[in-house]
Amino acid sequence: MIIPAIPQDEHNRLETLHALKILDTEAEERIDRYTRFASLIFNMPIALVTLVDEKRQWFKSRVGLSVKETERIISFCGHCILTDEPLIVSDTYQDERFHDNPLVSAKPFIRFYAGIPLTMPDGCRVGTFCIIDQSPRVFSNTSKKVLQLLGEIVEKEIASPQFQDTDELTGISNTSGFNKLASLTIKAELSSNKDIQCVLFTLSSLSEINNQHGYKTGDNALINFAKLLLKGSKDVYAIGRLSGNIFGALIPNFSTQTTISSYLLRISSLISEFNLKNNYSLIYQTQCVNLGKKRRLYMDS
Repeated sequence: MIIPAIPQDEHNRLETLHALKILDTEAEERIDRYTRFASLIFNMPIALVTLVDEKRQWFKSRVGLSVKETERIISFCGHCILTDEPLIVSDTYQDERFHDNPLVSAKPFIRFYAGIPLTMPDGCRVGTFCIIDQSPRVFSNTSKKVLQLLGEIVEKEIASPQFQDTDELTGISNTSGFNKLASLTIKAELSSNKDIQCVLFTLSSLSEINNQHGYKTGDNALINFAKLLLKGSKDVYAIGRLSGNIFGALIPNFSTQTTISSYLLRISSLISEFNLKNNYSLIYQTQCVNLGKKRRLYMDS
């Protein structure tokens, strides 16, 4: 194992990292959506947003990993932040830096790693956006480009907590954020003959809720509807609020009509349970839109 070197700008890098005031904060949907997306789009069991401080790599967002941090001296991300280039390790057993690393020989048994350094506006690399597999992988140039684009989005989210891709009311993706993930999905799936589906949810009872209970309750209805969609959509590429009462779910291209139907039943069950416990009802309609063959988006507002 080779211990990662210390970057030449380490002092400035740590100052930038600590100035972000993001270390040891709670998980946030504005970042978690991208690790979920990466895990699904690349079919990887582990996806992380990692920040590297003096002695550890700490995971701001994590999919497929229970621990919140590991030592910096054994980190892959400590190597990744040394340059501006992505770090791709197709097989850790064949790489002298990692073949006997504890993260390879024991949990999480890393065999493949692809990481993008997260660079702040001052040029300091504070961490990485990375995906991990427990088997060797060949990573295509298209996949690398999509991962880099995801990394650029996460950079902006970290540098500016009020970034433009989050819906201010519900906290999920807005139209801009949703369309970015849809575009990345299309880029990643260009070689696939399968279609990409978007399910549109229209909260048709919103006007009635506003009229009977007031706009504050209407806002709470939108917030609760978004929470329920998010709760029922862990295996979906993206959830977003696309306009006032319209939400979208981007469905993985391996989904069949049966699995889409199962997804809609799951959402219906969550909404029905909510309606039984509250003094207003979330009533909605759905529409399935095909994004695949024409390779363009239909939900721009």
